[in-house]
Amino acid sequence: MIDMVAVCEARADVFRYAWFTGRWNNDSHFTSLLGAPGQLTDLGRLYLSLPH
Repeated sequence: MIDMVAVCEARADVFRYAWFTGRWNNDSHFTSLLGAPGQLTDLGRLYLSLPH
């Protein structure tokens, strides 16, 4: 994710990008940014910490 956000930020032809997730599962191999109500997963905290 860190690499892909850097690519999107660096490209002149990318105006906006978004995170879309269709999976919801407590298995850490899935891509959910949200954990328990009001809680971010480790991936969610990473995404929030990236520059934008």
